[in-house]
Amino acid sequence: MPRFSQIRFEPGQKGGPGFSGNPIGRAIAFIIGLVAFVISIFLGAIFIAGIVGLMLIGGAVFALRMWWIRRKMAQHARKHGDLEAEYSVVREDDRQL
Repeated sequence: MPRFSQIRFEPGQKGGPGFSGNPIGRAIAFIIGLVAFVISIFLGAIFIAGIVGLMLIGGAVFALRMWWIRRKMAQHARKHGDLEAEYSVVREDDRQL
């Protein structure tokens, strides 16, 4: 059988849940909350800076790799010249004859 408390608290009522009438306790809770907030902002900034740094490094590596491939392709084209081949055009009409 469930038991219900007969004590009712209104929001902001002195002595209610979550309310400390002690000003020293409230000041300590405020300072702890402020320190936790500042630490979370600091860690978030470090995390975002790390992600941006990894993206910049990845972009630089990708750009360097593309430059290297283009350079090798240009060297190969200068050394070997153009590709030459023979071809013949095949039409559907020619196959039926």
